[in-house]
Amino acid sequence: MEGILIRYATQFFAVESITLHFPK
Repeated sequence: MEGILIRYATQFFAVESITLHFPK
């Protein structure tokens, strides 16, 4: 269960950083 949460959080932060660097 923890692995899934960590994986989800990692993807979420990755998307956040990408959005900040490349705003639509």
